[in-house]
Amino acid sequence: MEALLLITGGSLYLSSKTFLFSGELSKDEMKSKESRLLSWIFCLTASMPIFFWFLNHGNYIASLIILASGFVAAIHILMTAMNWKESAKKTTIATCIIVATSLPFSLHEFQGITTQTQMIEIAMAVGFLFGTYLLGIRDVRGHLGIAVMDVSSGALFFIQGYNLMAFQQAISVCLVIGTLFVNIPRKKRGRAKLSIVREVR
Repeated sequence: MEALLLITGGSLYLSSKTFLFSGELSKDEMKSKESRLLSWIFCLTASMPIFFWFLNHGNYIASLIILASGFVAAIHILMTAMNWKESAKKTTIATCIIVATSLPFSLHEFQGITTQTQMIEIAMAVGFLFGTYLLGIRDVRGHLGIAVMDVSSGALFFIQGYNLMAFQQAISVCLVIGTLFVNIPRKKRGRAKLSIVREVR
């Protein structure tokens, strides 16, 4: 059962990052939108098996972060499908509440912040919250936060002896960083166009 959770969750999560990267590479707006939508759908479906795996291993903070990522994915699916405008503030507040609820469980179980895994989970939480907020306001630096989250979850898998999952997370980090570098030139072009318009005015 445990192996099934890992294989299913890991495969779906990696698929999510692959579709996100391909969506950013696509120059066709419709194909890009479809890829992003598929990315969020895979992220949502990946969240449940990984959530249960972390929960079963006492990684309470990590498990709630994964649950929060599923919540964010559901919001993005609705926004992408319905062409809604994103509310970064509301999304961040909601995810903060979800992540904050995991702290009492972890503190009670381990009698405070006493283990290496807890510190890694906190780094995972910080990366997730900053990444979610920055991406919510369309700041490409948010991908760095998601990369920190993926590195941290990969470290959790590694120190608990799941090297294959750690390797899968390393691939996810590469895709996230690739997505960041694809978006940086676009952001610079957007700023250049804005400055030209201002000069004309």
